[in-house]
Amino acid sequence: MAYRSKEDAQAYGKRWRANNRARLKILKKESDHRYWLTHQTEIHIYRRKYYAEHRKEILVRSRGGYLKHHRRWLKEWDKIFIEHRAGECSICNYNKCLDAIDFHHTGEKEKAHLLSWFRSRKPTDTRIKEFEVELMRGIIVCSNCHREIHSQRRKLDESI
Repeated sequence: MAYRSKEDAQAYGKRWRANNRARLKILKKESDHRYWLTHQTEIHIYRRKYYAEHRKEILVRSRGGYLKHHRRWLKEWDKIFIEHRAGECSICNYNKCLDAIDFHHTGEKEKAHLLSWFRSRKPTDTRIKEFEVELMRGIIVCSNCHREIHSQRRKLDESI
């Protein structure tokens, strides 16, 4: 196809690309996949070498952001936990350290999630509601009372 000027050729190219975007995406995906199949080992070696050289920066980028948010989520979950169940042992009333407080499911078959499952995720409205329901399925105990319950040295009262 002959064009009158360079500008005409460029304008035609822009129009063609605009009209055939979907087709170009498919062609690009196919060519990328073909390239991957033919150069798979080289790509793998390159990526391993790159990771070895830049490991520290990659770990800071990937873990740093997650850990920062995760710490904030833990504080939010602890706040919700204290608001709903007072954060003290229901047997001996221990309340000095929140890290020494455990949750004991009273009915093993009723267990939907472990509380650690919630704590590892961002608190959303639906998760908070599920968390509250899960709190109703058990009792709050200190770690000593919890060990005694599981070793069957302490029996749970029906009133708790």
